Amino acid sequence: MKKRVIFAAALTLTMCAGWSFSKSFTTESKLSELQIENVEAIANDSEDKTCTFNKVSKDEEKNELKCSGKGSQCCQMN
Repeated sequence: MKKRVIFAAALTLTMCAGWSFSKSFTTESKLSELQIENVEAIANDSEDKTCTFNKVSKDEEKNELKCSGKGSQCCQMN
């Protein structure tokens, strides 16, 4: 009798684990819009990441660029 109870408990636990495992692969991903945009931005290697600034200015004394804002200007030293 004791073996049957242990077997039933183990079988139930195994079935629950299998159901939970299969459910995790069949449900739709519930990512927010921001998370999806971030994943797409990381995956998109063809985009030039230095050309996304609104304001680009060069500090002649320090010989460095100051880039800010969101736009289409490039932040590159020429």
